[in-house]
Amino acid sequence: MYKPHTWVEINFDAMGKNLDIIKNKLNNNNKIMAVVKADAYGFGAVEVARYLTAKGVSALAVSVLSEGIELRRAGISIPIIIFNYIPEDNCDLVLHYDLTPTVYSCSFARALNASASRWGKQVDIHLNIDTGMSRLGVLSSELDTLLGCLKNFKYLNVSGVYSHFAVADFNDTGYTQTQHQQFNKEVEKVKSAGFKNVVTHMANSAALLRGIAVERDFVRVGAAIYGFYPNNKMQNLWMKEKIIPVLTMKTVVAHIKTLPKDVYVSYGCTYKTAKETVVATLPIGYADGYRRILSNKAEVLIGGRRASIIGTVTMDQCMVDVSHIKDVEVGDEVVLCGCQGREVISLAEMAEWTETINYEFPCLINRRVPRYYLKNNKLLVNRGHLDNL
Repeated sequence: MYKPHTWVEINFDAMGKNLDIIKNKLNNNNKIMAVVKADAYGFGAVEVARYLTAKGVSALAVSVLSEGIELRRAGISIPIIIFNYIPEDNCDLVLHYDLTPTVYSCSFARALNASASRWGKQVDIHLNIDTGMSRLGVLSSELDTLLGCLKNFKYLNVSGVYSHFAVADFNDTGYTQTQHQQFNKEVEKVKSAGFKNVVTHMANSAALLRGIAVERDFVRVGAAIYGFYPNNKMQNLWMKEKIIPVLTMKTVVAHIKTLPKDVYVSYGCTYKTAKETVVATLPIGYADGYRRILSNKAEVLIGGRRASIIGTVTMDQCMVDVSHIKDVEVGDEVVLCGCQGREVISLAEMAEWTETINYEFPCLINRRVPRYYLKNNKLLVNRGHLDNL
């Protein structure tokens, strides 16, 4: 049987606990929209969507049309909202797969209505209102025009209205509160125009953690379910109970050698041994999502102890100094992100090393790295394993 040398473990027990923490803070009228865009932030969209659907989330959110189609083909039947731009030529696919698109312009609404007319059925849509993100979304000054268009499109059912916070993870909540107040006004405008039976949603994970906009029909949750905080410096949180890390990335020791003093390691000769050094080669590199910026900076866990990356991370391999760790052998398990013994390398630490945010590292883990989904410390399902290809 094929055994991978690098893999990711997704702990469904931890994910379920995070979902329960969220549910316990919401009232019975709130529903959870789980965000599974970008392959569920790298955790695996189909497997995660199946698990979260079984756990009772009410809707899913993706970014692009192909992500929604993938979930429908996998048998996911609950509502799936598409946040991002959809080319007008793809409207028929929206109807075919019973997806809920975002509308923010008359031109797209017109094309979608024409497609729905050909299909002879209504399509649910959600309006995206720009309250200060300045990304997708209709501006307040143009909302009346869009609502006027929608009144003429009988095959479009405005079932939802939403907006997106720009800095809900900041400790200064002034701009976030301003956005929320603006959204309140725009929702009233939508309802006054005759679209009264709409659900509303604005809270992302950061807003949820702060208790902002959680009174809406839905909260949109990604990071908090997946076990990490949108910002490592968030304070004074409404959700006091700590969320639990879900992801662990592992590899193994592939080779060990002892180098004398003054020997260069890896491309670019960016590291030179200062003394006799025991070097372990790991079969993981930037093609797997272990980024080049981690060169001479990151640490891994071997035998429950930290070991430093030395030299440049290459496409498929990297090297670590294990001089201080006794009895390291080929095949020993290495944790790149996660816990081993009493030591932990968190996504927050990975983000600090890579000079980015917690979201980026899991999103960039390549699909050639298999995902193992664990429940009760046992393998429930895997994705990417050679036996499944």
